Amino acid sequence: LVIFQVIDPDGTIRELTSGDSFGVRLPPPGSPPSPATAVQKHRGQMRTVTEDCQFVCVAQADYFRVMARAADAEVPETEEGDSGRVVLVYEDIRKGTGQGSDGGTTSPLPSSPSLPSTQVSRVVIKGTPEKLIEHLRSPEPSDPSYAEDFLLTYRTFLPTPALLVRRVLSWWDETLPGTPTDQRLIRARIQRYVVLWVHNHPGDFHDRPAMLRFLETFSDLLQRDNGNRRLLHLALSTRARSRIVPVKLTLVVTQTSTTTTCHIVLPCVLVGGQGEFGVFVNQAEEIDYGSTGGYEIRTGLRRADQLLALQYTGVEGASLAQLASVIASLVLTANRQPPGSTVTKNLAFTVIYNPSRKSNFFSCK
Repeated sequence: LVIFQVIDPDGTIRELTSGDSFGVRLPPPGSPPSPATAVQKHRGQMRTVTEDCQFVCVAQADYFRVMARAADAEVPETEEGDSGRVVLVYEDIRKGTGQGSDGGTTSPLPSSPSLPSTQVSRVVIKGTPEKLIEHLRSPEPSDPSYAEDFLLTYRTFLPTPALLVRRVLSWWDETLPGTPTDQRLIRARIQRYVVLWVHNHPGDFHDRPAMLRFLETFSDLLQRDNGNRRLLHLALSTRARSRIVPVKLTLVVTQTSTTTTCHIVLPCVLVGGQGEFGVFVNQAEEIDYGSTGGYEIRTGLRRADQLLALQYTGVEGASLAQLASVIASLVLTANRQPPGSTVTKNLAFTVIYNPSRKSNFFSCK
């Protein structure tokens, strides 16, 4: 998301996002220290492109000191073998009780033995996509927010979540060399990641067939291995949003010697409509995955969708018989067809994904 632009004197427009700096240029690696202390002035016009944009002014000397400290704190992890390629970079962050001038924390003074000693937390700041995903299995204890940070930023280096989805499913069934406790720990960690993913980033799943298939598969794994499906279904339901889906119905008119019969064929199987439960989609037509393997938005009905309205007329609390009557009135009133004809009509179904109301949706086939 671009929040700021710098227009240079020659008309060049540079776009900046949250966290980018402007106005000061770092000296190239290996250059003498004098450029870092030379006076640098901003040239050009600064322009915001959002309503809520905040600028932070940092003194030039403080800026270079912070950047130099960050560079010294980086710890690279190289790939095994002869290549020596850096696959992961950590940063050691020192945590103490005082506040430094750059906003970071400082260690206690040596003359204050009663204060706790400085702690060093090692956090991941960059790496190859494969290694960043692999790090989810065993994150650093000092980096508890790694999973949240990864799920927030993975779209910048992964074209689709396909690799992440495959790894998560493979880890669940992977046989570990340790004890059964180790297997339970990694499965609990995976379940936490998926629930966090659904709750914090529901847009990654809305109307994306491959991601919905992933959730269905993962729910089946939870049921098979006595996992807690309730948390997953609760996250799915609370983060769901209503959708309007155009549904094509087929009207078939047949005639015998004595009667004329109209058949309305739905592209889905509906269940429910009893007691306090609404009407749900139990089976739906397979959605075309398209060129991206199902990771792009593809509108359509899906299993566990709860029907809220037909042609913008509310049907919550209706029985299946009442729903059939509503559909018939909408289709037949405007379609007086001769016997032997077959026509189609589109109706707007307003639905919301709600697996928690009917917990066996994911398991029924």
